[in-house]
Amino acid sequence: MDLSGVGVWSHQLRYGDKARSADAAAELEDLGYSALWIPDVGQTPVLESVDHLLSATKDIVIATGILNLWMNEPADVAASYASLLAAHGDRFLMGIGVSHAPLIDSTAPGRYRKPLAATESFLDALDAAQPPVPVGARALAALGPKMLELAATRTRGAHPYLVTPAFTRRARTPR
Repeated sequence: MDLSGVGVWSHQLRYGDKARSADAAAELEDLGYSALWIPDVGQTPVLESVDHLLSATKDIVIATGILNLWMNEPADVAASYASLLAAHGDRFLMGIGVSHAPLIDSTAPGRYRKPLAATESFLDALDAAQPPVPVGARALAALGPKMLELAATRTRGAHPYLVTPAFTRRARTPR
């Protein structure tokens, strides 16, 4: 999975018109982008959108930025990962994250608790699944030092969001 180029994060690729999303994904691939990132704030299963975009393209990586761990069951995610891999090859990067408390608590007050422990548990379940989701096929939304450490040890790396280049440089520095 090559992530060395420039990627695009787009809400519209996930929640827009499906035909237009497919056309846009194919055009972005033709323009030379290396990855397309889509969010997961509910409404429809995010991995269905991943499959749709993978089907519309040939080589580009499709990544979740992020797959919301509160809204997805790890066993279901692992099974979907295996299906996507079989159908499309190694082009799906599972970006996983805890999202934001107001979003999660809006439908289930008090659910957003202990995000680091919840993330560790989700990763444990992905590791225990049959087949497991490989460490190299997943990334972790991470900003704080403990989550960055977890990203470094349990995933391909961190997916920081809305941060400065200076923050990214510090986050890449081994501790």
